[in-house]
Amino acid sequence: MNDVLIIGGGIIGLTAALELRTRGLTVTLAEKGTLPDGGDGGASRAAGGMLTPPWRGDPAVAELCALSLSLYPRLLDRLHDESTHLVESGLLCLVADEAEAREAKEWAATWKRRYERLDAAALSREEPAIDAGSSSGVLLPDACRVEPRTLLAALARTAERQGIQLRTNCAVQEVQIKQGRATGAATNEGFVAAGMVVVCAGAWTTSLLPPSGEIEIRPMRGQIIEYAAEPGLLHHIVSRKTAGGHNESAWHYLIPCGEGHILVGSTFE
Repeated sequence: MNDVLIIGGGIIGLTAALELRTRGLTVTLAEKGTLPDGGDGGASRAAGGMLTPPWRGDPAVAELCALSLSLYPRLLDRLHDESTHLVESGLLCLVADEAEAREAKEWAATWKRRYERLDAAALSREEPAIDAGSSSGVLLPDACRVEPRTLLAALARTAERQGIQLRTNCAVQEVQIKQGRATGAATNEGFVAAGMVVVCAGAWTTSLLPPSGEIEIRPMRGQIIEYAAEPGLLHHIVSRKTAGGHNESAWHYLIPCGEGHILVGSTFE
């Protein structure tokens, strides 16, 4: 019996497995799909890879994101994989008015992030390909990104080297609870016993746990488009608030990635 069973082979599951293995525990990871893809439809594989605390919404979420970002350099060093690195692209936000600019400035001061205010001319110099008209912007130079699929592959390779048992195409059907403790999980390959169970199944978490009435996690469908563009067309992640849909507003973005490709997103149904 292993000390720990990790359910889910995305970035969170693989990172948790490595951290627990470093602490001397024996670890099995069950992934319903294949690695390093992070499973069928997993969030890790579909993510844009932006690494910056959100400057809107719950401050507790921003604090958690800031802590996570501070740990990334150490994680990437542990992987000893030249294919994974942080890309310090910065985040350029097109703003509609001075209120949005002040909000960004206050956020930057709170989280000790660099902040630059850009008028229309400066914005055009930073991103000549963007036809922003008379719009102005703010630049957050400390924002960075990582390539999620490359990171997934590096995490999987490191997990294998560290002796973590990776069980792919192993779909967990139910976490077994006895006397208030998880003792393992039923899978399509039989029962896997473990002293502890860590559920990192993302949108499928609720379906694996006993009904509690307290936690409900459900998947949301979204769309992101990847364009093959001229290399160097964009220099920063570019974001803009857009009104419409069932939300009052949403931030849409352009993310430059490898070989000149640009990710454009994101919408939710």
